[in-house]
Formats: sequence, structure tokens, C-alpha cells
Amino acid sequence: MDAAAVHRFSLLELVDPDDALAASAAALAAAERQDPADAWEDDPDADRLRPVRLALAAVAARRRQRMLEQLLQRRGPRRAGEDPLGPLRGRERTVLALEAGAGLTPPAVAEALDVHEAAVLAARERALARLGEDAASLRRRAAALPVPEEELAARVRASLARRPWLARLDPGRLAGGRVPPLAIAAVVAAVAGVVGSAGLLGQRPHGPAARGALTAQVDAVSAGPPARAFAAAGYDPARGETVLFGGRAGENRLLDDTWTWDGSAWQRHHPARAPTPRKAAAMAWDRASGRLLLFGGEGPVAPGQPDSALRDSWAWDGSAWTPLPTAATPPARLGAGTAALATDATTGEVLLVGDGGRQGTACSLATWHWERGAWSELHPATAPRSALTGRLAYAPGTGGLVLVTALPTASACGGVARDAAVWTWNGATWTEQHPVTALAAKHVVDGQLGGSMAGVMIPGYHTFTWDGSDWHDGGPDGPGARFGAAVAYDERRRQSVLFGGCCIIGGHDQGVYDDTWTWDGGTWLRRGGAHPAEVAATAAAPASPWVRSLLPLGSVDALIVDGATVYAVVERLPLGVLDLDRALVARIDRASGAVTTAGPFPAADSLALAGGVLWVGAGVHPGVDNPGGLALYGLDPSTLDVRHELALDPPAGVEQFSARLVGLGDRLWLGWGGELIGIDPRTGTAGRRVPLPAGQSVDDLVLDPTGGRLYSSARLPTGDALISVRDPATGAVRASVTEHSTAGARLAAGADGVWISFPTGLSSELHHRGAADLRPLGTPPVLSADGEPSGNTLRAFLAGGLLWFADAQRSTLSCADPRTGAVRATAAIGRALELSGDAGGVYLGTTDGVLIIAPDLRCAG
Repeated sequence: MDAAAVHRFSLLELVDPDDALAASAAALAAAERQDPADAWEDDPDADRLRPVRLALAAVAARRRQRMLEQLLQRRGPRRAGEDPLGPLRGRERTVLALEAGAGLTPPAVAEALDVHEAAVLAARERALARLGEDAASLRRRAAALPVPEEELAARVRASLARRPWLARLDPGRLAGGRVPPLAIAAVVAAVAGVVGSAGLLGQRPHGPAARGALTAQVDAVSAGPPARAFAAAGYDPARGETVLFGGRAGENRLLDDTWTWDGSAWQRHHPARAPTPRKAAAMAWDRASGRLLLFGGEGPVAPGQPDSALRDSWAWDGSAWTPLPTAATPPARLGAGTAALATDATTGEVLLVGDGGRQGTACSLATWHWERGAWSELHPATAPRSALTGRLAYAPGTGGLVLVTALPTASACGGVARDAAVWTWNGATWTEQHPVTALAAKHVVDGQLGGSMAGVMIPGYHTFTWDGSDWHDGGPDGPGARFGAAVAYDERRRQSVLFGGCCIIGGHDQGVYDDTWTWDGGTWLRRGGAHPAEVAATAAAPASPWVRSLLPLGSVDALIVDGATVYAVVERLPLGVLDLDRALVARIDRASGAVTTAGPFPAADSLALAGGVLWVGAGVHPGVDNPGGLALYGLDPSTLDVRHELALDPPAGVEQFSARLVGLGDRLWLGWGGELIGIDPRTGTAGRRVPLPAGQSVDDLVLDPTGGRLYSSARLPTGDALISVRDPATGAVRASVTEHSTAGARLAAGADGVWISFPTGLSSELHHRGAADLRPLGTPPVLSADGEPSGNTLRAFLAGGLLWFADAQRSTLSCADPRTGAVRATAAIGRALELSGDAGGVYLGTTDGVLIIAPDLRCAG
């Protein structure tokens, strides 16, 4: 394989990966025939490795790895006979394929996979143990399998003929004949740069693209739908198209447009009638009618109405939408997501899983079936457990429908909340699977399940695949971190199609994506659209007259002001991904704006100052690895050096909670799960422990400005909030009252009492209660604005002598009278989470960082 052939191979790999895979197999097989000596025990010579090394130089590492993996494993439709590596996946499969199929030694395999030789040896041992074979028998079986014979040049010509705009990149045309080696190397490097940076593709999926003629052509040909998240997607096998409908554009604008993807380009359709604008609808193929079925989602029932859960059904026939009136309709929502809908491509069965406890049991999900234009509920012997959210997809590689769910926080229905649950459907009932490798529930919440040649997959910062028995991590490759992407499996082209989605944090216009990707079971290829910004969460804050400046630190989980310094707990990764595994503490100098960070502090989510020490509390969160179970860190406030650490065993039966810290002077209390713990702020040791009654968990904890009263909010199993005023020295209860909430309550303490904010469903309420006995102080303030109710995420804060209302759902911040709660002024500020301040200034923590607030003069009264 000379340099020109390598260049042709690079073009082919970019344009037609399937052909490139077959061509590379032929080239490697030819090299093996040229050197038939037994190379299993001895190092191969330079000639034997030359084709491999040339390919490594021309193709980015991730795509190269998949090429070697697919071809040298002797699998796929072009090969006859048994696959000797059938039970294996990932690196174990690749290592044995390269050793057995291509006759490479461990050092050469390590070179091909960009790993250390020790990793190859370990992977080989694990793989052989799984297969129950030794290397010699495996080599004999692999050698007996045929390798296809294809001509590389002929395949290149055929591919270029199908795509004439690439023909100008042929080496012969560039140089008018034979190309000098240096010129070839330059062209190869340019092509490899378009595919991805050599050796690092996928590790910076949101990095800037290499701009050039080829990239511009690809973008122009593949121009598609505007940016959006939570669109519905489904595959139409009759017409060979992926259909995309609706979704949410920037700033929560809902869409009702219809697009189709034919494998190379998007086309906009303009049907006379369409479903109402919506996001998060579900779509699946109805074989009996030859149409795509769309169900539910979230959107207004009529123009001008608030968003609600929709329960209507529609059909798409390739040119028009038709409403499908049905006598019975499934529940519209599955926990925090939408109903999970999919079609078994083998049987044609259309199945939906959603809320609605089977036979009156709150701990099970309902299963519905679509047949002959009507919905009917099924009653399987076993039903999946109730879940926070769930995804359903058909697995082309293994067959059958697979349901993956994230469990409720409390795990009252069994299971482990931090891990995803996997269920399979056999046409009559559900069976729970028990993988060896656990998948963190947060990946199910963020990523959409889709079919693929590797089974089912969940795209995100990493791509996870389910092979029928276990999960496999494909590493950081492809689209990168996002949620709300639309995913469908293209049966004709045997690839998954992904469009758009949203940033893990933020939600501004720049936070929704318009990129299209395809995945062949192991390799992601961007097919059009713009790369998302590298750090989507740190774009400029929404314009507001109250915002003086933004420190783009990441999403703020805790915020306190102390004299000349602001402290914050923030979550951020280089790609804009929120991850409590890497929570940091930031120290901000108020005069200069200089920022110092320390960490990570896994699971950190609260702050307090006491005894001259900055205290960081860490809760328990699904999927977050907290080595040593550290619940409390004591930091030097000036240097952020760690002085103290306290480890605590997590309470039995509790899967998730946030730490709540409050400190003043020489008092420090930690709310940790189902108990209050008094901490000695001089040593960081736990003292008095005050357990809450069974089933309760600490939701919030505050001290009044003098330190004379400790207020606590405990979430009850019903969701209601038990508010207590306690002795700050002993934690003993002085008075209590229950607020009827749907998800606990948060507190803000003043000299005369405590402000309590809590959700009541789709909106919030705010109550002011007295310091001594928690009796009501006046009439609860009205929280609506312009006739619209508050959101259900409203928080109240006391800072700088004012009461503040931060409504993240409505993207507003209001200042109010600290005695009556009467609103004085309101500004549009999005995604507010925490607020702190004093007479010298107010600081607002958002999902983008810390905002320095200069409020309206009306706030002063």
C-alpha cells in the first residue's frame, strides 16, 4: 500500500465507511499472505506492519480502532462461518481480533490501539477467560475463516462517482500524475484533520472544526433543521427516511415542523395539518398501517394555554399528518420524562410504557399496546418498577424491546436509585436483567435510548451500549455531552441517526444544537450542522439591567458572602458537562474579581463558615464516586487548603440526599440524610447527633442572624415539609408546623422569623412564620406576575436587608419587602439557583456562574 493508496483509503473511509472497512481487510490480508511466517510468537518485520502503520498515520485513532475492530474480528454480512469472538465486546474483542486475525504481537496491538502493552495483556487474559479457550485454539479457528477479496482502487472510483464533488481530492488530479510523497503526506494529513485530530478524536467533541473546502461542502450539502432539543424522531422503513418533528428551540419556544433525513440530507415538509407545537413526544413505526405513530409530549392544548402533558395520537404517511381519535389513551407521562414508545421490528408490535400503576399499585409502570388503530392496556405477569424516567427501544443486534429506567430518589419500590434498571419484553411479560456492569441512572436521565448494530445505545459524553446481557462504555467519542437529542435507528443503512439536543447546563439560544450525527455501532460521524460551543454553559448571561457582570464558573450549588470574599461550590467540566464527581470550591475576591479554585470535592453541594474555617458538605448522589465516604471538608478560607475531613457511613436505605450546612461563630450543624449532626468547628469532629423520625430527611437548615434559633425543614414521605425551630446548642425541637408541599421546602431566616418557599405542584407558595412558635405572620404574598403564576422552583433568600425571590422556571428575580413580602421590582434573569450578599452587594449563583447584581433603585423602598 503506497502513499497514494493510503490517501485513497482515507477519502474512502470519510465518504463510505463500509467500503473502507472491506478495502482495509483486503489490504491487511494481502500483507499477511506476503509474509506467511508464524508471527504469533515473534515480532513481525517492518514490511508486515507497513500497511497497518500507513493506515494509522492517515486515519484518526477512534475511526481507525473501529475499522480494525470490525474487520479483523471476522464478523459481519460479508463473512461466512461462525464468529469465534461472538461473546466479546470492546477492547477484549479488538485485542484478540488483531492477534488472531492479523497475526500481530502484543506490542503491535498496543501500537494500533494507542494503549500500553500491559493493557493488551490484561485484555487478552480477560477475553480468553470469557471464551474458555487458549490462544492457540482461537488462532486456528480464526485462520480458517475466509477474508473477502476486493480491489481498493475500484471501490474508490465507485464511491467518488457517487459523490463527484470529492473527485477533485484524488491524488492523481491534484498533481497531474504521480504525487510526490511529501505532497501526499500533506493531503493525507488534511483529510485526517477533517475526520478528526489523529489519536485524539472524540476527546474534544465540541472543539473547533478544521475549516476547509471539504468541511464546507459537507456542511452545505447537509444543512438541516434549526437547532432544537426534545424533538420526536422515528424511522419510516417503507420510505427509508428518518422523520423529525417539533421540539424546543431556544428560550422554550415550541416547534411543529416536520423534516425527513434520507441518509445524506434533510428535507423540510409542509403538510396542510400537523400536531400542535410540542416537545418530548414519542414516535414509533406502525407496520399494520404503514405509517409512523406519534404520541403525546408536552405543549399547549390550545394557543395561549400553558404547557401540559398531551395524550393525543397522530400518524405520518410520508406526506401528511392525520389525527387518530381513540377511545382509550395511555397515561401521558413517565415520571419526569415522557411515555416510552417503540416498535419490535421482528414482530411489528408497538408498545408504550408510562405512568399509571398497574392494578392500583403505585410501584409499577403501565404497559400499553397499539393495534388496529387503538390503544389497549396490557396486564403482564411482571411489570417494571415505577421510575423517574424511562427509555424504550428495539435492539437490532440482539432482537426484542429493551426498557431502561432511572429509579425514584427514595427507591421505595426496590432497586438501587443510582443505577439504571434494564427490562426486556418477550411479547407477554417483562424480565428484569442484572448486568455485571452498572449504568449510572444519570445517563438515562440525560441520554435518549436508541437502537444500533451494537444492541441499544445511549449517546452522551460517553456512548453506552447494551448487548443483551451487559453494558459497555464506548468512551468519549462523537456528539459529546447533551440531553434531549432525537435518536432513531435507520434499518436500511444500519446506522443510528442523532439530531440536536441541548447543553447539560444553561438553556439560552446558544444552548440548543443543530448538528446531525450517524453511528454505525462503533464510530460517530458528524453529517452537518455547527459544532456546539466548547463550553455551552459559560456564554454571556441573558441581558438584564440588574446584571453588572458574570463570572463563568459553572453551575453554582452553594454560595456565601463573607466580608471581602465570595465562596461558591460549582460543577463544571471542560466540555460544559455538570458532574458532581468534580465539584470545585471557588474563592472570589470581591474587589479584584480574582478567582481561586480547589478540589475536586466529590458530591459537594453546601457551604458554611464557622470557627474561622470554610466548611464544605458532601451529600450522597447516584453515580457519584466519593472515595472514603467523606461528608465534610474543612478548608483554610484564604488558601482553600484542606485542614479537616470527616467520613460518615451513608444511612441504610437512602440512595440520594444533599448535605445541608449552616454555621455562625462557634456553631456548625450538618444536615445529613435523616439526622442533624453538631460539628465542633475547631476540630471537624462530629458531636451531638439528632435523628429524625423514620422516613424523614433533612431538606434545609438555617440559623437566624444572631445564632439564637436553628430552623430545619424535613421532607416527609408524602412530600410535605415539616418545619421546626430548634435550640441551636442541642438541636431540640421548640415548635413545628407542616407545610403541604409536593417536594419539601427551603428556608430563609430573618430576625422576626423564617420565610418558607415550597412547591405545590406547577407553582410555588411562600409563607412567613414567627420566630418562636412558627405562627403565620401576615397574609402570604402574591407570587404571580402579569397574571402568570410562579414556577415550582421558586426560592426565597434574605440578603442586603431585602427579601429576594428567584424563580428559575420563569427566569425572574424579584426584590421584596423583608417584613411583608410585597414585591418592589422584578427583572428577567434566568436559571437562578443560589443568592447571597450584604450591604456591599448581592451575588446570584446560576447554572452559568456567579452574577454580580446591581438591582433597581425601587428595591431600596
